[in-house]
Amino acid sequence: MFKTSNYLDDFIISLKNLNEIVEKRAKLNLLDSAVLAESFYKELLNKLFSWRLDNLNITRSNFEAIDLIDKTNKVIIQVSCTCENKKIRNTLSKNELKKEEYKDFSLYFLFIGNQNKNVKKAKYTTAGQLIFNAKQNIFLTEDIIKVFQDSSPDMQSKVIEIIQQYLFDENNINNAVSKKDLSRVILEKLDENSEIFFKYGPHSQLAMKSPYSKSSYQIWEKKKKEIIANNNIIIELYNKDQQLFERDEKNLFNKFKLNAESFEQNNKKRLDSNAYESFPKEFPRMLESIIEN
Repeated sequence: MFKTSNYLDDFIISLKNLNEIVEKRAKLNLLDSAVLAESFYKELLNKLFSWRLDNLNITRSNFEAIDLIDKTNKVIIQVSCTCENKKIRNTLSKNELKKEEYKDFSLYFLFIGNQNKNVKKAKYTTAGQLIFNAKQNIFLTEDIIKVFQDSSPDMQSKVIEIIQQYLFDENNINNAVSKKDLSRVILEKLDENSEIFFKYGPHSQLAMKSPYSKSSYQIWEKKKKEIIANNNIIIELYNKDQQLFERDEKNLFNKFKLNAESFEQNNKKRLDSNAYESFPKEFPRMLESIIEN
């Protein structure tokens, strides 16, 4: 009994840790951990349900609508970190799933990363040849945990072996977010801001040609909101993982935050030039250096 309880604790912690890693990296458009999770869940589901799933993405990258398939037991699984009704409906509409070769196959969705229980409550339209029931055929992490909990001690032991042999190594490989990954995403946002500023800002060719143009002013007012949104994303990303950066790097981030605050405040009410914190030119150079090293 005690050992079974330990198995359950280990299982829950491992799946939740994997979810956190996938969710965090997905926000940065880093989907490598989600791809690796497909292979892990293939092994896990094969053990828990006695399936014989193959990963189609191993032989053909980004196979439409299908990630894992068991042709013997007629099972199709899509593994996704986008736990939304739209994702399910989009998959159900794919032409690939309308092929005669998938007649009477059961379609499952396995959601990793962010969890949204509401996806099970929605109504979906499926191709007549597929078997799909939202309540039964959508696997959230808590559903997988329940299956594990109801399995025999021997089965639990074998599943834990899969985690120890596979997931622990993958967790090390995909240890949350690296400093280089984070810097790359932040630099991309800065590049977007720079492009907007020089194309639509007060010193742009558009503004210089028609300094009193109402339409130019309206465009710039709209585009400033995009810069503010990007700045907020950068600050949010940094705040979550600021421990990755050295003291001098943190100082530049703080200068950027002051500039972002000035830009947003100035958009609401014009600031005196003395009160406006200028953009730290060293900031993007620092990020480039981190990415290159």
